[in-house]
Amino acid sequence: MLSKESKIDNKFKIFYHSVTNKINDSFVGLKIKNNKIDFYYPETYNFDDKASIEENRKDILEILNTISIANSLSNPEAKIESSYSNDNILPLPSILWIIKDYLVNGLYINRENVFEKNQKGKIDWKRTINNQPMISNRNVIYKDIVVLNKNKLDNIIVDIHKYCVKKSIDLFGWLFNINNSFFIETKPHTREIKKLYKEILKKELHKTFNDFKKVRLTHLLNIIEGLDGEKNNEEIVYGVDKYSFIFEKMINYIFGNKKANNYNPSANWFFEIENFTKPYKSSELRPDTILEYENYTYIIDSKFYRFGYTNDKSDLPKISSIQKQITYGDYIKNNKLINSDKIRNIFILPYNKQKNSLNLSNNLEYIGFAKSDYRASKHKHEIIHTFLIDLKYLINIWNNKKYHANIKDLIIKISNVENQINKL
Repeated sequence: MLSKESKIDNKFKIFYHSVTNKINDSFVGLKIKNNKIDFYYPETYNFDDKASIEENRKDILEILNTISIANSLSNPEAKIESSYSNDNILPLPSILWIIKDYLVNGLYINRENVFEKNQKGKIDWKRTINNQPMISNRNVIYKDIVVLNKNKLDNIIVDIHKYCVKKSIDLFGWLFNINNSFFIETKPHTREIKKLYKEILKKELHKTFNDFKKVRLTHLLNIIEGLDGEKNNEEIVYGVDKYSFIFEKMINYIFGNKKANNYNPSANWFFEIENFTKPYKSSELRPDTILEYENYTYIIDSKFYRFGYTNDKSDLPKISSIQKQITYGDYIKNNKLINSDKIRNIFILPYNKQKNSLNLSNNLEYIGFAKSDYRASKHKHEIIHTFLIDLKYLINIWNNKKYHANIKDLIIKISNVENQINKL
């Protein structure tokens, strides 16, 4: 792990750590304690560890945003590492959303009017007159008086918003150049208050029809449920120890367009005691990403390996990974899911297009192919074409939801390489 000298921004000391993804050096995310901030980022991400927090804010937020992907993963190794959050995952996406919303819109104001019948309050004559009146002794009597009442929960919801904004700024205001929250006054936070806040937010969520208000209330509820107001001095941790799963998911989001579980090779056990008649299914192999394009099937395996950083060929995928890709192709071919001549295999690894010893500079670069020496490689899927993708670029397009980027670049390059192979 490479660690740079701390940068001091007002009261915060910030340390930047380049992570190698080796054992005991794979955590990506934040650790904060006593105003000391440690930010861990992948070594293949183009991060300026000499810049100020203001200059690095966008990159920090980009990387932190990707960590939330782990919430959608079922693999226990991919879970978010978190603390300070009442044994729940620190609600960082909601914390960041609330700060951004506060900077744009200020403190919460409930602008929804509540109209009720037969209650004390300011009479709304227009709505009252629209009701069916009664006539008594030549007098017009309106049985249902409609009055405008201020929402009784307004003041409490304002208190909730103040608490969440203050707590969010205390934890992560430094990312927005806000280093204290003394200007926001809040009431003492107890377990009873937390329970009340949760009940009110859920009630308000249930009855509102304003989409933006629903989003804000949901983030407030996430913060109330996720943070413990009685913990003030413990270490804050938010990150993942297996960023490879995040990388895999981003590649799948961007390049995949088919459910990979439809392409899972598996095996069965048969036992003599049952006369070999009853199969027991063994585990399955699961490809990372399946792309179908112009009648071709591309099987993509995401490898969060170091080759793009080290230029060391020992950091390339091993024979076990190569064989797995060939097996996926065999499965598709043998089950006639597609014409066997239209199956292609791909590895994608991360790299930094700004800083590398490979003399490469594009967002997506082709570096070569792998094939086994125990097969004749008569079929196109027995060759695994290998690309490097700039990690900063990948994270940026994932955050901006630019799916299916660079597909044509992949296909054109593979086609050109195959033409070269055919001439050898």
